[in-house]
Amino acid sequence: MKQLSGLDWMFLQTETASQPMQLGGLGIYDQSDVPGGVLRFKEILRHLEGRLHLSSVFRRRLAPVPFSLDRPYWVDDHAFDLEFHVRHVALPQPRDWRQLCIQCARLHARTLDRSRPLWEMWIIEGIERVDGVAPGSFGVFFKIHHAAVDGISGREMIDVVHDPTPEGDVGDPEAPYRPSPAPGDLGVLARAAYHNALQPLNLVRTAHATLPIARETLLRGLRDMPLFPGTVPRTALNGPVNAHRVHGSRTFSLGKLRRVKAAVPGATINDAVLAIVGGALREYLAAHEDLPDRSLVCGCPISIRPPKDQQAAGNQAIFAMVPIGTDIDDPRARLGAIHDAISAKKEFTHAVPASVLTDYAQYVPGSLTMLATRTYTRAALANRHRPVMNTIVTNVPGWREEIFFAGARMVHWDPFGPVWDGLGLIHPVVSYLDRITVAFDAARDVLPDPDFYADCLHRSHDALTSEVLEVSTGGGDERSSRAGSRS
Repeated sequence: MKQLSGLDWMFLQTETASQPMQLGGLGIYDQSDVPGGVLRFKEILRHLEGRLHLSSVFRRRLAPVPFSLDRPYWVDDHAFDLEFHVRHVALPQPRDWRQLCIQCARLHARTLDRSRPLWEMWIIEGIERVDGVAPGSFGVFFKIHHAAVDGISGREMIDVVHDPTPEGDVGDPEAPYRPSPAPGDLGVLARAAYHNALQPLNLVRTAHATLPIARETLLRGLRDMPLFPGTVPRTALNGPVNAHRVHGSRTFSLGKLRRVKAAVPGATINDAVLAIVGGALREYLAAHEDLPDRSLVCGCPISIRPPKDQQAAGNQAIFAMVPIGTDIDDPRARLGAIHDAISAKKEFTHAVPASVLTDYAQYVPGSLTMLATRTYTRAALANRHRPVMNTIVTNVPGWREEIFFAGARMVHWDPFGPVWDGLGLIHPVVSYLDRITVAFDAARDVLPDPDFYADCLHRSHDALTSEVLEVSTGGGDERSSRAGSRS
């Protein structure tokens, strides 16, 4: 039995019907090398059942504290049913990449049943008309609540159901699964009383630990730091969101982006991705006559999870706010400006213990968070103030070698992320083999033309690579690809 952290609890309490707080991913698999050429649904269930013991997240559910006196606990689900969590569907006509994105966006927009473990997996047949996909291939859409995992531990959950070879075998668990006894109300209430009694002292300790942040902020000046909401411009991307979602992506050569970032001393792949997103948003907002003079600000999650704790549940991350150069037309200059901004931000972030920045969440009462979220949504308050940030780009390390799901080879992975009132567009990013996929999820009323925005990402990538590589090496005639083409 483990209690939710303050940040995990906030992900639960800020969830509404129009803003489900879930992470997800779409894998596409070639089953041509599976014995018999066909992987049956029962075989997938058998494969997953043999992996459940590798992560506690699969079979644990929420146990609320009576009267909501404290944060809930994760407990073993005594009524766990694998077939409730793993579903089987067929892609509707015309069964192309656009329809696959629409189908997964609809699945992603549905909230999870909180009385059960907070994840689902959908096996999707009928994707043979997706460009570049081998005949007979199938998709797997996986989603899990953000309260249960962050990007790093979510990636580890994906790993436990995959293998480095088609014949992967993890062996049987050391002992048959026996769920731990459910906690009694009296014991939980006693823990809540003890925990609440210590809150004032813990708050004082946290406040003392954050004094360096206040000092650094004052020294640098609020107006010069994109942490201050007054410096973030407003766009149509930052209003209230509805319950409908759109999804899209573009896949690029990882080798080419390595050459691009090498042209700017000290730059990283993430800097290059931010430059691509900045260029895409510049074109998209200009086309909609909504491009502000000041640069948009992007939130970049930074994992503070210790290396030994990669498979632990929950969230261990902080945010860095970075201008992404939407006010800069030249792609190379935009990349340089983003690199300089991130370098300054890392220096500031590393000046204090990173875990301190997530500690305050545990002191906010859950009922107050829920009431504030409902009020914020119903009153459309996202339209009444400047946003804290304009979008998010979250880059999770991917896989350098091929991986297999129940013997079927994965050929592509598209990541999914949540959006909410005031932040209607997010860019989850992941790499696989020699490619990197820049995906996006948005509320449909915020981004009604996802195909156009996907093309903006494509053109921004081509402009950046053409500009940087032609100047530095005289080369650069490769082109980016549609995520559905797998090239």
